[in-house]
Amino acid sequence: MQHQIFIFFNLKLIEPGAFITDVFIAIAGLIFYIKIKKLAPIEKEYLYFRYFFLFMGISTLVAAFAHLFYLYAGKNLHLIAWVFTALSTYFFDRAVLINWKNKIVKNTIWHFINIQFLVFLVLISWYKNFDIVTANTVLSLLIIAVPILFVLFFKQNQKGNILIITGILSSAIPALIFKSPYKFMNFLTAKDISHLIIAVCLFYIYLGIKRNYEIEKQ
Repeated sequence: MQHQIFIFFNLKLIEPGAFITDVFIAIAGLIFYIKIKKLAPIEKEYLYFRYFFLFMGISTLVAAFAHLFYLYAGKNLHLIAWVFTALSTYFFDRAVLINWKNKIVKNTIWHFINIQFLVFLVLISWYKNFDIVTANTVLSLLIIAVPILFVLFFKQNQKGNILIITGILSSAIPALIFKSPYKFMNFLTAKDISHLIIAVCLFYIYLGIKRNYEIEKQ
């Protein structure tokens, strides 16, 4: 794969577009973290949602420099970013699971996501492949979180879940265009555009969380 390379103070840096758009996601994640902290500073459910945005922000910030300094750091920074990504989706699952009433199902899923995270750490340390991150994210968000969100929408009137689900399902769009060879405006690659779409997906998730909180406090 060919990378955009530019020279800065005798350093060969690559993928400036990915750096900029990753930083954009990181800023968005940290903004949503702060907003939810102000909105619900005590409730555990929202604490876990805050962790989701916080760790996603840290992940993409580290990933920004991982892209930029890849010729020097190799996959080392990417590995750190990938672990933070898994942490973010882990806490997302914990957040949506809190309101589940059936204790047997709740505990089963709780043990499963703990094992899932440990297995992820082993696999990513051994194989160092982004496909493992993708599979883990799909499992956490699409297979575990979305069904729970749907059930809670119907049973507990969590209307904001539709916005959250929209954000999650929309995150499939970046996966479809991520490896496209096309460029936009001769600067942004498909990877960069996919990053910007992820920021929009996070915004929808934040709106859904905020909506649920507002309904709870009515």
